[in-house]
Amino acid sequence: MSSSDDEQLPPAANGGGAMSAGGSELPPAGFLDLPSELLVRVMTHLLEAKCPDAADEGVAHPQPTEPTPVTQIGRRMWRRHAGMASVCRAFRSAFLHAILSLDVDLSSGLDTLQPERRTAAVVRRGTGLAVTLGRMVALRELTLLLAGIPEPWAVPVVSDLLFGVLGHAALPPTLRYLRVHCDVLPLHSLCALLAGQPQLAELVLHCEDKTVLRPSEVALLASLYGRLAPRLVALDLQPLFGVLGLDTERAFVAFFRQLPVLSKVRFVDLDYCVPSRCCVLMATARTLTAVSRCCPAVVTLCVGSLSPELNSEAGAATLLGLFPKLTSLSLAAAGGGCDRVVSPPLIAALCLERSLNTLCLPFVNTVEAAMTPSLLGDALLAGNKPPMNLRLDQTLTSFPIVALLSGGLRGLRGLHLSDVEDLDVPSCRALASCPTLQVLELGCLADSALPLGLEHTSALATAPALIRLYLTRVALVGAAAAGLVTTLSRKTPQTLTGLYMSECHGEIESAILAMVHVRSARELVITHHGRATGAPPLGDDSADEEAAVGMDHSVAVDYLARYRPDIRFYSKF
Repeated sequence: MSSSDDEQLPPAANGGGAMSAGGSELPPAGFLDLPSELLVRVMTHLLEAKCPDAADEGVAHPQPTEPTPVTQIGRRMWRRHAGMASVCRAFRSAFLHAILSLDVDLSSGLDTLQPERRTAAVVRRGTGLAVTLGRMVALRELTLLLAGIPEPWAVPVVSDLLFGVLGHAALPPTLRYLRVHCDVLPLHSLCALLAGQPQLAELVLHCEDKTVLRPSEVALLASLYGRLAPRLVALDLQPLFGVLGLDTERAFVAFFRQLPVLSKVRFVDLDYCVPSRCCVLMATARTLTAVSRCCPAVVTLCVGSLSPELNSEAGAATLLGLFPKLTSLSLAAAGGGCDRVVSPPLIAALCLERSLNTLCLPFVNTVEAAMTPSLLGDALLAGNKPPMNLRLDQTLTSFPIVALLSGGLRGLRGLHLSDVEDLDVPSCRALASCPTLQVLELGCLADSALPLGLEHTSALATAPALIRLYLTRVALVGAAAAGLVTTLSRKTPQTLTGLYMSECHGEIESAILAMVHVRSARELVITHHGRATGAPPLGDDSADEEAAVGMDHSVAVDYLARYRPDIRFYSKF
């Protein structure tokens, strides 16, 4: 382009203000000038830019479906964005259109009120929520807490109002997941909802009142599942065992006879235990046969205590024969505080016949010969098909961990140890020796903390294939956090993409700074730091205190953001 052509450019092209056709300068454009569709995208990005309040687990208990990549909007998130959403009608509309997942507790913060005032407040909130739900045209997931309403008359009123709005034909049928916590099951209201939500594929009901339902109510619940049959992907009966009276094999089989064939169900949860009885109902060949008739395509199964005939090598053949597509199995409550444990022949037969994606196991006794950690390790390796992900939810110490991993567990990709009492350096080296381990979570009980020093964390960081590391309630002694990240940065090749620390305490600023050098890292999440043993817990409304603690690390956070903008950093102190 010649210089003469350049002189013909309008002022905007040369960096000046925009000009209208008449030559007058146009006012600067703002958010309100954006089309409504683009404004919704802006709001969606702002919501998705926030992590959930807690980091995901390393090897979570089997879930009905893969977690959706949307942020659940709860009380804290709603309050955080309330100012922005109330600027004008366009902002509010875009905010409501951007919400895909919502979690609402109608009784939150009302515990100190008298029963009459609390009920009135719940009804007012329910009315306001009904109006708001009618404007959430993209809502896909809804968790609704209706429990704790003092006056019985208010429960059907609120549930009829809310589910009536969701079932209205004028509302876009976008809802796919619904979880309801209530004192009394609103079965008739839920039936009205189904008419307007043809995409609903997951329904989870939690009933606080354990009074057994009448036969007519059980039949209504069965018909509710029947109407969902063409699209239902999960059957979660764990919260309903009490109200359905499924405490005997006969009652269990009778209920499943009322259900139609649920051909699309991939997830079944029958894991229900109470402290006084260990496990309400043992899984038997007859009960699982009833389940397989209704749900022939089950991929994930969660069961409670196993009967003796199933807790054996022959039982494994029965289990796998009934569920030919099974890839994830949770036996986490099979011990249930009772004397029964999962037997090594069962585990060995499972690993021999099928390569499981996830296996969750109960108590591993360090003394009882029926199942010691070394026997468990041998059983997992017996068929040369150990599960890709293993979760142990009971107390472990250094010796069982070394015994469990003595064989290497080649093929293990994820390991979740949720209650580690103590961990020595040889145990850390044993964990790091797993050649294929990609996801590791170490946790401790809520009233204690797992101490890890520099030598411990440096050993853990040498795991050759580690991609994600989760530390829950860990006391990072001295330079433990800095040593962990520094060792990760010096590994060749670098593999870690995410580091997640929840309810830990100790010095972490140097670790945040050192994350700059972990070239493979893409996510750093630090939640409730300092809330482990020895630190006072933060309340839900202590925003000022959280901000004050967070400011202590502002220099390190700014440094990380400046030199590694590709790392998604989230902190909730």
